[in-house]
Amino acid sequence: MLKMRFPLKETSGFMVFPAVALLVLSSPHRTFSESHSLSLLATFIYGETPFPEFTLVLTINNVPVEYYDSNVKKIVSQRYWRPNISVEDTEGKYFVVEETHRSMKIATDLMMKHFNHTNGIRVYQKFAVCELEGDILSRYFLQDAYEGEETRTYDILGQKYKPLVPELIWNEKQMQQNTMIFINVYQPLCLKVLRQYLQQDKNVLMRRERPRVRVTQKRDPGTGGAQVCCLATGFFPRHINMTLLRDGQPVPEQNLAGGEVLPNGDGTFQMRKSLSVSEQQLREKHQYTCTVTHLDRKEDFGLAEPEDHPDVILITVLVVTVLAVIVLVVAVFLCWRRQTSSPDPCQTSDPIRYTAAQKTEQSDSTTSS
Repeated sequence: MLKMRFPLKETSGFMVFPAVALLVLSSPHRTFSESHSLSLLATFIYGETPFPEFTLVLTINNVPVEYYDSNVKKIVSQRYWRPNISVEDTEGKYFVVEETHRSMKIATDLMMKHFNHTNGIRVYQKFAVCELEGDILSRYFLQDAYEGEETRTYDILGQKYKPLVPELIWNEKQMQQNTMIFINVYQPLCLKVLRQYLQQDKNVLMRRERPRVRVTQKRDPGTGGAQVCCLATGFFPRHINMTLLRDGQPVPEQNLAGGEVLPNGDGTFQMRKSLSVSEQQLREKHQYTCTVTHLDRKEDFGLAEPEDHPDVILITVLVVTVLAVIVLVVAVFLCWRRQTSSPDPCQTSDPIRYTAAQKTEQSDSTTSS
């Protein structure tokens, strides 16, 4: 049985799926510059947690545009460029919300019985997408997961339903009913909302921004080796391919760290891949380059000048700063001691004042003389 493990994140003592990570895994890196997608990510949590029982995020071209949770019970716009405004067809959207919540609650109950789970926190997720290339529906599928394990996939266009647990098998009647709902209700709604968003927000959702790429090498004094890193950032849409090469040959992916497409705060994306290089490999003077393909344009980037390790710079700055502070403290202390110490009576600058008795005594002495 084929299983696909989704990454998990621990929060407040239990595990939840990070929406971005699941979205990345469920949307393979495609380089079709004219493709546009609507994606839906829903999460159902069983058990007592500080989080809503049910949440749903709607994205267009991987940009979040709407959000719903069972605490708020309201679809909220997430368009930072046009706040508090959502595409219409509210009735159809709330139908999808209610049906998705209901079906996920049933599926969670089936999975808990299948795995003999009675207590604890349980998480069930659903991911669905419809994608247009030009004006043709090119992808339309859904994918479910329970506790990090894929439970079923349904390629609606190809009519391929693949349950990975017996409880989710549909009989012939169920297959016909569900297919009719997906084709006649969900598909028209998905395409309608996608086209409306693309029409209203094309300057944001259909823009093209080239990546800024830099290849760096940072030495590691602890091991004597270095880290070679390729970073591409500031690009949109998110579909990108990156290859790190040594002497013109691609480095195997299993030797690299990173590789996930992550969001930036300004709505663009970034990707980073790094390679650990040993001290011996540094002596061999290999050439490292990075190839990035975005929007069907391929570019090569060479290694920048090696950077000093930040720890060395930090230690140097700290040493200089400490020495300067010590010198300053000593100087202030010496000045303070000089001002507060008892003056020498032989070197005092105050004028000597004589009393009347002293003057009389001095006069008598002169007369005797």
